Amino acid sequence: MRSRYGDITLGELAQRVAEQGDCALAGGDEFQCDAEVVEPPIEIWGRLRDAERHGMRPVLVCQRRYYALKRVKSCPPVEMDLPTLIGALGSDYPLDRLSAKVKAFMLPKSR
Repeated sequence: MRSRYGDITLGELAQRVAEQGDCALAGGDEFQCDAEVVEPPIEIWGRLRDAERHGMRPVLVCQRRYYALKRVKSCPPVEMDLPTLIGALGSDYPLDRLSAKVKAFMLPKSR
């Protein structure tokens, strides 16, 4: 955005984008358009190195609600070791793919 519009404020950016889109509200002294910054959650764009940098702690949460068609209590949450995850998956591993990689399996109790 900076290379296209230069170093301008969000209000000025909103006005220029509105003017380019032929927005009737963009012209004149009374600019009526509004802009807000929406930052996507880190889980969407982040990597394991970002989680380490921000001091995040990965927690494994069991989503199981049924076993053998009977309702059961979920397992308690377990905090995972972030350096071990980085060692196993690499620091560039995306956070949004972590849940698919890390699965908790509960084996039936032996008799």
